[in-house]
Amino acid sequence: SAYNESLKKHPLLTKCITSGILSFGGDILCQALFPPANSSRSQSHNSSNEEHQSTVTIDFFRTAKFAFLGTALTGPALHYWYGFLTRIISGVQFSSTMQRLFLDQIFFAPVFLTSFFSSALLLDGKADSIPAKLQNDLFETLKANYIVWVPCQFVNFMLVPPHLQVLFA
Repeated sequence: SAYNESLKKHPLLTKCITSGILSFGGDILCQALFPPANSSRSQSHNSSNEEHQSTVTIDFFRTAKFAFLGTALTGPALHYWYGFLTRIISGVQFSSTMQRLFLDQIFFAPVFLTSFFSSALLLDGKADSIPAKLQNDLFETLKANYIVWVPCQFVNFMLVPPHLQVLFA
């Protein structure tokens, strides 16, 4: 496929662009399905025909920020991290998968989440908010990360070929 050819010729660039596109689409979907409580998503009620209408307003600055972070932070970080894990722990046996999963979740996840929060706040011009954000949200985010990403990364490390793992993640 064209994607696999691109991965062979330009692995880092392909993974960065892929991550940016997925981050862009994921944020649009997230905003549409889970608008903030203070968003401009509103429901109007028409008493004559009992129809409900929803209006979703997308914060395109936020979406652009997530696309940029996906391209410039997530894509490269995962490319190099997964490459490192594959070099130091090879194979798809249960034990090697668990070793990669352990290293990923104990070492990479906290560092990556800290970097992501910090980068997002820097892009918002709120560098002074970084310590409070990390103190207030990092632990809860890590707990949620472990619930979602431990099973996902198990599948990723066990079943997905290394060159496609950034796409899967």
